[in-house]
Amino acid sequence: MKAKRLLLLITIFSTVFAASVYADSLWGSYEGYPIVKVKANDSDVTIEGSSAPAFVINGSTVLPIRPIADAMGAAIKWDSATKTASLYKPNVHIITATKVSKDGKSIDGTFSKVTKGDTISFAANVQVDNFKGGFTNFRISVNDPFGEPVDSIDVPMGDAADNFWFTASFKVKFAYAGNYVVKFCLPGDDGNYTPIATKTIISE
Repeated sequence: MKAKRLLLLITIFSTVFAASVYADSLWGSYEGYPIVKVKANDSDVTIEGSSAPAFVINGSTVLPIRPIADAMGAAIKWDSATKTASLYKPNVHIITATKVSKDGKSIDGTFSKVTKGDTISFAANVQVDNFKGGFTNFRISVNDPFGEPVDSIDVPMGDAADNFWFTASFKVKFAYAGNYVVKFCLPGDDGNYTPIATKTIISE
């Protein structure tokens, strides 16, 4: 009986050890801890530029905050005095339309698909709520299928409340086939803009 128990324990230990070694060697290790791959909405999160990868310690996954926030569409503010990282993700809805009233609440001619080669004047109507973090401005941009900006508008916040509407007017030549992306972005502490919400316009 003791021999059977000993054999069973050795088998279990060997299986667990083999699994640990496999997990550690699959993506490598960091400071002796196994590195893990991270996905957001089925897309790989790029962490290579971060000072540390995602890894597992004591059964918990430790993630670098900036690439995760970027992947999930959240802006970061860092307070060095209190050593506090704050993430902000307002609720943002973007509607593209050819006719929008001045207050942004009457919308007509909504679209999400265009004919390649057409030049279209349209409005990106943005509804925002739960806007926190004391940001001084935001950016609305249109990017072509290669990720290059076609046009952008920087908007100062002023005394805006935590919920508001904003209408940005654009005139865009859809020169290429593919996905044009309208982005609502917030500035980060590093000077870069983080897309919080996006709207795709298909050119074909």
